[in-house]
Amino acid sequence: AAAAAAAAVAEDLDDDGSGGSFWLPGGAIVTMRMVQWPPAGTPGAAGAASSKQTGASGSGPRGLQVGLHWLVDGGSCLFVERQYDAEGVLAEVRQGTAVKGGWSGGRM
Repeated sequence: AAAAAAAAVAEDLDDDGSGGSFWLPGGAIVTMRMVQWPPAGTPGAAGAASSKQTGASGSGPRGLQVGLHWLVDGGSCLFVERQYDAEGVLAEVRQGTAVKGGWSGGRM
């Protein structure tokens, strides 16, 4: 059950090769990935998409998201994610709980 929950967390990462997961002892997983900056749907996103600054992927500026996920009794997975903008400034912190059968709390 713990391995299945950890695999579900790892599957949530994009398949574009812009991130990775580190599985740690005790049911903890650290994830890091590059994210579009500013996020799609925000007021500054259209301007950033048109400027096309050179980034790691050549598709404009990118931010960084770092997450810590850990498994607890009863099939729950708690998480904390910190998202940084393209200049390394903390932009958002999210937390929540993944439970068997769906998500509860936090923002996805």
